[in-house]
Amino acid sequence: MTRFIEEHRQTYVVGSICRVLSIAPSAYYATVARQKNPCVRSQKDKELCDDIRRVWNIISASMERARSGISST
Repeated sequence: MTRFIEEHRQTYVVGSICRVLSIAPSAYYATVARQKNPCVRSQKDKELCDDIRRVWNIISASMERARSGISST
């Protein structure tokens, strides 16, 4: 929806587009802010990203060990 609003905001006011799409303008502006500056993300989002990064590192290390023939046991 953000892309749609961006494409049409020169013709229509953001508030009007959001009203038709049934979303709050604040949701649009919050999404734009997060895209421009990831530090604006909520604490929950940051924690989730940290969890995903940690799991990805474990998987990557396991795959690297498998490729090099080193057993994980």
